[in-house]
Amino acid sequence: ELGFPDLKRRYYALDTYLEHRFNNQWYGKLQYIFSRSYGNSEGLLKSDIGQLDPSVTQDWDSPEITAGANGPLPNDRTHVVKAFGYFQPSERWLFSSNLSVASGRPKNCFGVGPNDVIGYGAAYFYCDGKPAPRGSRGRLPWTWNLDLSAQYMPDFAKNKLAFTADVFNVFTQQRTLSVYEYGETDSGARDINYLRPLSFQTPRYVRLGVRYDFSL
Repeated sequence: ELGFPDLKRRYYALDTYLEHRFNNQWYGKLQYIFSRSYGNSEGLLKSDIGQLDPSVTQDWDSPEITAGANGPLPNDRTHVVKAFGYFQPSERWLFSSNLSVASGRPKNCFGVGPNDVIGYGAAYFYCDGKPAPRGSRGRLPWTWNLDLSAQYMPDFAKNKLAFTADVFNVFTQQRTLSVYEYGETDSGARDINYLRPLSFQTPRYVRLGVRYDFSL
């Protein structure tokens, strides 16, 4: 009766992989996932504008805000490739690696709509005087990340003691993960911060550890 569309949030995926089972020396798995996440509402949050209060998003404050809202959702990563494996040259040493490659999330442009009856300003899928449907401004760059790790279990500890070393994001990739998506200010003027990066991949870091298993 108020003119709101039906809530739509859909996800489908095709998951394919090749796997080499462990043969007392090495294990490997290569995985490709094609997926789509789309609809007119992300759910309890609205991460594309940084609104992270559970169940308090603006999506259903007015029917006018829902215009142009149908499209790829912020968590849509159409292509994902993962490769994982480990190599055990002896009972004391174990080496592993993990590679993740993913296509970028969709970009939006929020601006002042032609019928801002609730006075929300730049809250609509509307920019530069025309509709800007969800996900219509392209995508962020692909991201990729490689992690490596090693483990050593000395003879004297009878497999109870392990020394570990992990290197995350080996090549210290720092691709953009999110951007500022307001294309206009509340007055309708162009926002100079539009598409300014807000977050990046975590740079390379190393973690050293010691583990002792009391159960053996």
